[in-house]
Amino acid sequence: MGIDPADYRGLEPKLATPLDAAPFVSVIGWPADPASPESRHPQAFAVCWSTAPTPTAPQDLSLDTASPEWVLAGRVNAAFDAARLARPELVTRPLPDSRR
Repeated sequence: MGIDPADYRGLEPKLATPLDAAPFVSVIGWPADPASPESRHPQAFAVCWSTAPTPTAPQDLSLDTASPEWVLAGRVNAAFDAARLARPELVTRPLPDSRR
């Protein structure tokens, strides 16, 4: 059967404790099909965290890794949680900006 991933939404502060008080923790969906990023596995999810503070402004994120996606998804999730709305899914990576 498994555990509904929605049961872990909003638990980021509690998950930060066993992760050595990580300053950034986010629970995001796991794609059911890697070729289709908008698809979500019904019972799988990923926990993303950082041991160092993450930039608060999107333009300060490095675009060299997948980490901007994780940080952006975490920030959007936190905003939707604060507004008591259902969390959306981040399905595409931000486009490179003029800094490159």
